[in-house]
Amino acid sequence: MEASTQIRDDGEQTSTALMPLPGPPAPERVVEFATMAKDKLLQSASEASAAGKRDWSSALDLVTEAFEAIRLADERAAAAEEYQADLVQRHADQVRAMESRVVVAERRAEAAENRAKIAEGWLSKFHDTIIDEFQRTFVSR
Repeated sequence: MEASTQIRDDGEQTSTALMPLPGPPAPERVVEFATMAKDKLLQSASEASAAGKRDWSSALDLVTEAFEAIRLADERAAAAEEYQADLVQRHADQVRAMESRVVVAERRAEAAENRAKIAEGWLSKFHDTIIDEFQRTFVSR
């Protein structure tokens, strides 16, 4: 492959490359890189300017759709925040109710423990009385 650089009449430098094609003998192929890039750039610029002239209404439609999407997202966020606040309040009420139930249960447990201690004391007294009476009965015989 051979490469060469040329300066055109307008002062722009162009590069050319001679590339042999594989296969049967064929004529050499010359490609001007600067010209191809310039043509592509001009084509894309003309397409962009033509598209820019006719896409203002599309751009406004996109902005309107984006605004609507943002508004809907904001409404959903507000609804979610309201729902979350309701849940927090409901759960706080449930926690307070459970705490009061725990206090009541603890008081009942204390009362039950006190009754159990009293009952143990009476049981111990009954046991001692029964043992003492049987011992006196057997000793006196």
